[in-house]
Amino acid sequence: MAVNDFQTLFQKYRLRAVVFMAGCTILVTILSLIAHVMWIEHMPGSGTALVLFSLNREMSLGTWWSATVLAGLGALTGLICLLQSDASRSERLALLTLAAGFVFLSIDETCMLHERLGGKIHVEGLMHHARWAVIWLPPALLITGVVMWRLWRTRKKFVIGMCLGIVIYLGGAVGMESFNSTQRVKAESHLGIDPADTVDTNQSFVPDDWRRDRAYYPFVIGTNIEEFLEMLGPLIWLWVLLDWNNLKSQAQDRKRENTIVPAKPLMQPKAAITIKH
Repeated sequence: MAVNDFQTLFQKYRLRAVVFMAGCTILVTILSLIAHVMWIEHMPGSGTALVLFSLNREMSLGTWWSATVLAGLGALTGLICLLQSDASRSERLALLTLAAGFVFLSIDETCMLHERLGGKIHVEGLMHHARWAVIWLPPALLITGVVMWRLWRTRKKFVIGMCLGIVIYLGGAVGMESFNSTQRVKAESHLGIDPADTVDTNQSFVPDDWRRDRAYYPFVIGTNIEEFLEMLGPLIWLWVLLDWNNLKSQAQDRKRENTIVPAKPLMQPKAAITIKH
């Protein structure tokens, strides 16, 4: 398939793809909220519903949906890199780094890397359950900053769109995570639970977690908002990536126009012949 064919497909199905995935994201969030309401109201089958749909549980439907979307973004970014025949080496390297970052986030969703590594350190206070950010956030922001800086000169609109998605994603992953950490600490204090005795990975149902979910509504609502924002950010990235070729800078357009060599006419005009009388 030619490069132009891919570009046509991106433009033709971009809106449909993003709307469909946004609908799936909203559905996953609603199912999670319903599962928690079922558990709070002690409805039959509530335990199974939490296992399948709770966004506060690892290996649920929400986890696999997020991992699939992020892996797809990695594949799409890699494809865009391959299609850019006129891209500079710096631009290609930035795109490949971005693709690797999406794949890493997908792996993190399924393998719980940030929870496992965060469990290796100890932070006192309200950030106890969000301590993974102390380790992961600085290098992630550094690498992302370098990538965006590399793309800024030629793709300003692209960088702005990606940064918007990053703000939304971090608003959930860090902002709401920090808020939820405070709510979780308050809930544990209310229930008389020692934070050091709780499990952060949520790999299985822990009785303390069950009591906390049932006893403290702000924690339940906060975790669902957190995960929704973490799913919304990638949708912004998808929209921006599918519009890659329309988000180049005006300077790049002028550069390409200046490199175009005008075609020579097929036939040279003959000189006029004058006849002297």
